[in-house]
Amino acid sequence: MNLQSETHPKPRGVAMNTKTGVFICRCGTNISESLDTDALERAVAARGDSVVAIQHGLLCSDEGAGFVKEAIKEHGLTHAVIAACSPRQHEHTFRAACRAAGLNPYLMQMANIREMCAWVSNNPRAATDKALAMIRGAMERVLEHEPLETPEIDANPDAVVVGAGPAGMSAALLLAQKGRKVTLVEKAPCVGGMVVRYEDVFPNMDCAPCMLEPVMDEVLHHENIETMTWSEVTDVKGFLGNFIVTVTRKARFVDPAACFSCMECFNACPVSVPNEYDEGLGMRKAIYWPFAGAMPNVPVIDTGACVRFTENRDCTACADACGFGAVDYAQQDETVDIKAGAVAL
Repeated sequence: MNLQSETHPKPRGVAMNTKTGVFICRCGTNISESLDTDALERAVAARGDSVVAIQHGLLCSDEGAGFVKEAIKEHGLTHAVIAACSPRQHEHTFRAACRAAGLNPYLMQMANIREMCAWVSNNPRAATDKALAMIRGAMERVLEHEPLETPEIDANPDAVVVGAGPAGMSAALLLAQKGRKVTLVEKAPCVGGMVVRYEDVFPNMDCAPCMLEPVMDEVLHHENIETMTWSEVTDVKGFLGNFIVTVTRKARFVDPAACFSCMECFNACPVSVPNEYDEGLGMRKAIYWPFAGAMPNVPVIDTGACVRFTENRDCTACADACGFGAVDYAQQDETVDIKAGAVAL
């Protein structure tokens, strides 16, 4: 076997007073049946005083983790290499042992000599050579590690839900009922999504708007939900727990606080266009709500159809018809930044 001692210079920038402990696990017989763990220990120990090589029968056990902890303290180790199984399975175990011993857990490196050597070879000599190469690589790598810390950051419990269809409304209500503040963003003038366009839904031919009306009403009046209709998300920055969601709210040109939904503005509007909410089968006015029973029950002005905006006419028909002064042509689109810890699409 190619297990002769080798002299390796320490990586650039690494202090010369390091001491690395190499823990070789026999894993019961999972590793020791296929690899010469005694030869591995001798080859690693031959690296000199800066290395301590130790074997153990089962490092992942409670006794084994305690063994690692005590060995780190006893030998004053500055770094650790665990030659054992997959890091996916037990890296957290050995990081915890390092932390308990006072060694930064990120100054530990695992070498997977079980899955990558012992279990994939019928040639003990070749498998042992490969295991030694992996251990030596881990020893070189761990000296380049930095003592990282795991900081705690504040996480915003609020949430943004994009889309006010049945799924979006259900998500918003679920979060709101748990005490979270929710911003529900919907690009249409009203909530309900696509399903409210259909009077009858399969399989019982129930009235979709009728079924959704209690849900829509609860969403619009829940103290923990702010509903932004006629709005779109234009940007999302940040990370889990701390997002900044940019939302552009289009001008409705109607003041919801002043509007009484009397529809006099509809009757006065001189423009009629196909209504996209019934696939163009019917007509709507330039000032409209998409369908009877739309919530919120406040109209919007379609600037793509209104002659005041498309032809620069001084048309004030809807404003003149409104007895409550709800129509406001001076409204403008606004952009708001919302801080949230989660975004649901």
